Amino acid sequence: MLKTIKAVYEGGQFRPLEAVELADGQQVQLMIASEREAVRLALGDLVAPPAYDQMTAEDNSDDDAALREIEQELGDHPSLSSLIIQERDAQN
Repeated sequence: MLKTIKAVYEGGQFRPLEAVELADGQQVQLMIASEREAVRLALGDLVAPPAYDQMTAEDNSDDDAALREIEQELGDHPSLSSLIIQERDAQN
């Protein structure tokens, strides 16, 4: 069975955010993907990856600097998907 679920990592353990049909003690393999990677995997060929081989080192450093700035600005704020999940859970 191949199934993708969302989980939260807390206290050294993964907590599924939805029900799973597994026997107690059953071993599984986990593929860890960030939300960005999961979206990229889900969209597959619909998203064209940037042509990094055609980019200069200066272009890459600009992108890296922009990503660091965004991460710094976001700080410890939860992701949008986390907020949506919390809101959905609060409604149930």
